[in-house]
Amino acid sequence: MPRSPVSAAVAVGCQVYRWTAPAPGTVGTTTRGERLVAAFTTAAAVVAIGAYLAGGIKDVGPSSEGPAPVPTATRTGSAP
Repeated sequence: MPRSPVSAAVAVGCQVYRWTAPAPGTVGTTTRGERLVAAFTTAAAVVAIGAYLAGGIKDVGPSSEGPAPVPTATRTGSAP
C-alpha cells in the first residue's frame, strides 16, 4: 500500500499508462504522448480529489476584498 498521497497518485498514473497500452500484436490507437498525458492527468486528479476528501480545502471562490473577482483558496488547518 502506498505511504503518501503522492506515491498513490504515481501508482495510479503508472497503472493508467499500462492500461492504455495496446495489446501485443495489435495496432495501437493512442500514442505514447497521449498515454503520458492521461497518466499525468490521472495523477493530478488523484492528488486533487485526495486533498478535497481529506478536508484540507474549505472554500474556493472569488475574494470579496479585491476590486476584481479573484479566486482564492482557504485552508481549514495550519499549513505544513
